Amino acid sequence: MRTCCHRNPSLSQPGVNKRSPSAKYHLLRDMTAWAVPAGILLLVPKCPLCLAAYVMLCTGVALSAPAATRVRLLLIVLGGGTLMLMVVLRLYRWYQGSHPIKQECQDAEQNCHAR
Repeated sequence: MRTCCHRNPSLSQPGVNKRSPSAKYHLLRDMTAWAVPAGILLLVPKCPLCLAAYVMLCTGVALSAPAATRVRLLLIVLGGGTLMLMVVLRLYRWYQGSHPIKQECQDAEQNCHAR
């Protein structure tokens, strides 16, 4: 398969910022959307009692061991489920052709063949 993304000078110039402010906002929003559930999964302690201690130190609310276990499991399920949903949505958008990078390469391919 021949692609023109690397041959098109307007797409391959280093240091040239081609994104509009709204595209930068969407990129920042997408990065934040991936970082929040990943951060939650990263910061959830392995030990439920450690989670109970962190909650106690931060809020002053005491959690029992079974409650801390359930909260920990809830955080893991919500974080992992959110990441899986985001992966499925990203793959669906890629398959439908609405991914910005794929669209950029398709546009470059059309411009290359039009010459």
